[in-house]
Amino acid sequence: MEDAQYRLRREGFKDCDFLIYPYGAFPEERNIKKQITELAVKGHRAAVNSSTGKANYPPRTERYYLNRILISKNKNIDELKKVIDKEIALKGWIIFLTHSNNANEFSVDYTEEIVKYILSKNVEFMTLAEAWKHKGVLYK
Repeated sequence: MEDAQYRLRREGFKDCDFLIYPYGAFPEERNIKKQITELAVKGHRAAVNSSTGKANYPPRTERYYLNRILISKNKNIDELKKVIDKEIALKGWIIFLTHSNNANEFSVDYTEEIVKYILSKNVEFMTLAEAWKHKGVLYK
């Protein structure tokens, strides 16, 4: 993990101290989540899990297991809009996940409709680093 960060920085990437877990979730019975999050702490500001369908609410969300919500054309768009409305009302912050390389899940039109919907609610889009400046300080 440290080598990956070094290589990214060497190539000019900024804010590469956020980790997105490969496959995003771990079998609880083997306690892998605890082991991998202990590694993430060593060189990352935070880490993001797979699609849990939940928003993040400091300090109740784990800093090294932040939630994200999948945008997929296989999901009912009205249901996703309801989730977005709920999280806006509760002042949660949402990390969206897409698999833009997967035609079975990704749709430009679907994603565009979600983005326009969120913008119509006067919600600001940020990178993870930008959002961290606002919310990250609330995580321990």
